[in-house]
Amino acid sequence: MDENWILQQLKARNNRETTPFLLIQEAYDRLLLQVDTLQTRLDASERENSALQQQIDELSTSSGTKGSSGGAYSAAIKNEARVRDKLEKLQEEYNNKLKEEANEKETVLKLTKELSELKDQNTANVATIANLKEENARAEKTIEHLTNEYNEATSRADLAEKQ
Repeated sequence: MDENWILQQLKARNNRETTPFLLIQEAYDRLLLQVDTLQTRLDASERENSALQQQIDELSTSSGTKGSSGGAYSAAIKNEARVRDKLEKLQEEYNNKLKEEANEKETVLKLTKELSELKDQNTANVATIANLKEENARAEKTIEHLTNEYNEATSRADLAEKQ
């Protein structure tokens, strides 16, 4: 019977302690997906920026002078500025996501530490409960023994009075 009780206690503890880690893992997976998405967008923007820079270089070397291709050069400069702004924005978003991920990891560590402390407290409480149950069982046996002795003594006293 003690083995069944222990098994039940272990299953109950496992059920209690598994749920917080599932939430932590799900949060981590979501953050990882966001980081991957932002990294992909950043890479695409960097490729676009590189291609535009190459176009600017080609336009500036092929024209030789600004006068004949000033409009194309101006458009390329504006396009480069737009791409740079977009790249800066994506880089800022990426950095913010990394900060969020770091904050969430810190939170996960705090929650894990708290969970560990609660597990330790729970283990101590379970041990205390087991000790108190044993002590209670001994006390009940002592009470039963003393009650029997009292009843025997009362019976003897009654018998002695009758004689």
